[in-house]
Amino acid sequence: MLFPWTTLGSNINFCDALISGGTGPELGYFSEVGSGSIHFNFTIRGDKATASLFGDACQGLFLDQDRLFIGGNNTLLGPIKADFGVMTAAGARINGTLAPGLNFGHSLPKGKIDYEPRKFSGALGIVTQQVDILAELTALFHWYQQVRIGCISQTMEQKFVYESGLNIVELNYQERLSQLSRYVEALEGSLSIFSGSNKISNKETAEQRQLLEKWPKIQQQLATPKAFELLIPESLTNAIARKLSEGKLDYTVIIKGMDIEGKQKGKDWLNTIANGVRNIINSKIAMDG
Repeated sequence: MLFPWTTLGSNINFCDALISGGTGPELGYFSEVGSGSIHFNFTIRGDKATASLFGDACQGLFLDQDRLFIGGNNTLLGPIKADFGVMTAAGARINGTLAPGLNFGHSLPKGKIDYEPRKFSGALGIVTQQVDILAELTALFHWYQQVRIGCISQTMEQKFVYESGLNIVELNYQERLSQLSRYVEALEGSLSIFSGSNKISNKETAEQRQLLEKWPKIQQQLATPKAFELLIPESLTNAIARKLSEGKLDYTVIIKGMDIEGKQKGKDWLNTIANGVRNIINSKIAMDG
């Protein structure tokens, strides 16, 4: 999913990723992904709980965040969480969490190790990261519903386009939830292999058991982004209305031109929606230290 002005180079694969950031269409102001870069979204096991966030929706929608720059010929190993302002060097191998600044990535050691792909490790971290994706998609869903459709669309044609966009966001949400469910269901096989083994921590096995036990209820609560609806703040609708009354009809001009108060209230609103999604996993899977 590409936010306004994001530019992709040639010969890339950027499936299962959201990228925002940037403040305009001028060179050096928009987020971009260099030619030849690939976001790898399958694991050796064949699961796809690997979606990545480059920036986010809750802040990126307001078109006032530092851009991201993914260098050419990057190997991007999902799931990745990259903050606004992240840059990566050309030819880098990237994974994990990226802080603002120039990231050089890392290389792999030579040789081989014994590896059993049916054994999962760091499962709770993976699930938490993927729920974070769902949280951002939920915020984006309600932005389309209440801002693009509810406030900005002025014609039937605009409304049709925005409703189509809303549908795409929901389809992406359901795809991410489906892939996450497949991942959690596979933990049963992982636990059976771990049984009697002293090569895995008690914490890991306890977290995997909790995920398996509590996932049906979690999945039910995450079933649709519609469940997290929160009314748009009046200060945000007023800020948009002022731009429309000035004759500003271009979407990006409206959003960029809003006053600081309207933008901040909007960010707080979207973060509240997103945190409602995140809190489901945080409250259900509470491990003792």
